[in-house]
Amino acid sequence: MSDELMKERRKVDDEEHSILSALQFSVGKICHEQQSNSSSASSDSKKTKMSPEAISVLTELTYQYVTRSLANDLVAFSLHANRKTVNVDDVKLVARKDPHGLLPELERFCVEKKLVSASNSSKKALGGIAHKKGRATKDVSAVLGKHLKQQKSSTLF
Repeated sequence: MSDELMKERRKVDDEEHSILSALQFSVGKICHEQQSNSSSASSDSKKTKMSPEAISVLTELTYQYVTRSLANDLVAFSLHANRKTVNVDDVKLVARKDPHGLLPELERFCVEKKLVSASNSSKKALGGIAHKKGRATKDVSAVLGKHLKQQKSSTLF
């Protein structure tokens, strides 16, 4: 391997490590919040705790789901719509796959945060809130595309 390629690979590994560390912190914080909320509602004998190992495995599951499944679905939906930018509608399409009804919760979140979907971009009011076109759209396809290319190239070695 050339020095340039090794430097690039090291940089990607460092970035991935930083992302995993931040994700583990966030997953741990969410687990501890849920633990606190559930323990105040139940008796001491029924408290459930998350071990550090369980948090690590949950972090890895989250990371793998986002980078292997969710990223592919988001890119596919945006490309199917002839766009290079993943937007709110693509995320909502992914949420429709959840059998437990994640979409209504996501819709509520979008209304609260005044996030736009293309279907609401013509100044429609949703829940009394007027939306502005493009406010919530983020150009993440480049990041997702880069990750997918790295996945493909890493399978060659």
